[in-house]
Amino acid sequence: MSKYPIPADSTIEEVMLKLKSASGPVTKNLYSSNGFQVIVLGLNAGELFPDHVTKVPAKLTVLEGSVVYQDADTSVPLFCYDEIDIPVDKVHSVLANRRSICLLIRG
Repeated sequence: MSKYPIPADSTIEEVMLKLKSASGPVTKNLYSSNGFQVIVLGLNAGELFPDHVTKVPAKLTVLEGSVVYQDADTSVPLFCYDEIDIPVDKVHSVLANRRSICLLIRG
């Protein structure tokens, strides 16, 4: 967690608070404009963001925790500040090794 206080009304803080009682992935839109979108993704340890595809170029960046990006060809562990480009039209999933907060950037 950041040594700087996060405002109570911040989108990331909201996802972190919801994650405490969630039984699945928590997502919240952080920013959206002209086909460009930034989504905050929260996962508790052991949770899977199940198989899905993206129709636009995307990038996953880990802000806190550790996840594994998986598709048919690869399994990539990602840690704090790691990022990965997500191919268009490729089935993939994200598994949390521990409580994690990520940014999903689309567009």
